[in-house]
Amino acid sequence: MTLLERFREAVFRLMMLSALSKATTNHRGSGDGERRHHRCSPHDPHHSEAVADCIEFIKKKAATDTC
Repeated sequence: MTLLERFREAVFRLMMLSALSKATTNHRGSGDGERRHHRCSPHDPHHSEAVADCIEFIKKKAATDTC
C-alpha cells in the first residue's frame, strides 16, 4: 500500500467519522432560528465520487510537483 493510498484511507475515515458525529449530534436552536442540517449518507454515490475526485487530484498534483 503506497503512502498516498494510506493517506486516502485516513482522510476518508476522518470524513466518515465527522459525518457520523454530525448526524448523531442534536443541534437545537432557539425558536425560529433553528437550522436544518443536510445529512449525507456514507454510501451516497455523489459523496463517494467527490472523495475519489479529490484523491485523484492530490495524486496528480503530487506527481507533477515531483517532476
